[in-house]
Amino acid sequence: MGEYAFGDVFRLSPRLLSQAACFMLVSQQPSVELAPAFVNPASGLRVQACSYSAARHMAMHAHDSASLTVIARGAVFEDSPHLSAFTACAGDCILKPIGSRHEDRFGDVPTRTLQIRILPSDETRPWLESIDRRGHALLRSAAVARPLLAILRSEASTGEAAQRATDDFLMDALGALAALVEERPRTPAWLARAEREIAARLPEAVSVAGLAQALGIHPAHLTRAFHAAHGCGVVEFVRRRRVQMAAEMLAVGRSAICDIAQRAGFHDQAHLTRSFRDVLGTTPHVYRRGRT
Repeated sequence: MGEYAFGDVFRLSPRLLSQAACFMLVSQQPSVELAPAFVNPASGLRVQACSYSAARHMAMHAHDSASLTVIARGAVFEDSPHLSAFTACAGDCILKPIGSRHEDRFGDVPTRTLQIRILPSDETRPWLESIDRRGHALLRSAAVARPLLAILRSEASTGEAAQRATDDFLMDALGALAALVEERPRTPAWLARAEREIAARLPEAVSVAGLAQALGIHPAHLTRAFHAAHGCGVVEFVRRRRVQMAAEMLAVGRSAICDIAQRAGFHDQAHLTRSFRDVLGTTPHVYRRGRT
């Protein structure tokens, strides 16, 4: 894919910021902090970490490139004329085709994201086709999110090895996205209801058979729909939502981690730590200190 042009990470560079032209609108706002973009001109990929202040509102707007964004910390409520509004939390991804209009409202704590802008080129055509087929959407896929979160964790690394690692993580995430789109059949109308049922019951455990019965469908159809939409089954989906619940409590309060573990539905702190590391790639203790 060629080499990225690296600046001193998180030391704002006017030259590098000018290369990420699609961010110029938000870069003029004092409540948005942008790291220098990792730019690979040959591939049409631009990777940038962004931090947004709590309760920030961004009016309806659109971008001149397709994008894939992972939420590393905090949350964002996104509304669009093209789809139902949704809230993306830590570990979730947001997919946007070129020109998709949307409005953003950030949560009660600062929000940090990693954004990948995908510009049209021969090399990016397969990924752009995947984004166009899936459309503007909230993705809860660990296979897509994990490599992107890994890029943030290695942001201070420099040199040729760091460039190769960033390349590899990007390929993993975009490959997982393409596979998810290709394997995804038409979303059944009852899937959104199933997700609402799970959210309403959190942090309680959800029985696959009981949820299927409540929806009036066969458990096999329920499991297949979750795998197609999220890349995981119902049980793993519930675990990820519990981790997100714990992340929200870690970000806004000072409760002991062992107490948060129980309130989020985990057996103990060790159980939470294992799941937290698996989903978000870090520990509750490090996350609470504001690192990703």
